[in-house]
Amino acid sequence: MKKVSITGDKLSIVAGRAKWGYSLNEPQQGGLAIRMVLGTGIEWCTAAVAGKVDVTDKFIGESTAPPVACAPF
Repeated sequence: MKKVSITGDKLSIVAGRAKWGYSLNEPQQGGLAIRMVLGTGIEWCTAAVAGKVDVTDKFIGESTAPPVACAPF
């Protein structure tokens, strides 16, 4: 990860290349879901759908409404 920031109710992640363990090698990703567990045990789940950029090796999504509960692993 290059940068993770939490401001109010917004989670922003900037990541890529070798430090990002998720493949973006498909022609389209369609969406991306994230589950983050803080050291305090607080769990944060969110998803983004294809938005601004959705091509091989690059995804910039648009936020969706937060889920009521995190999906199971």
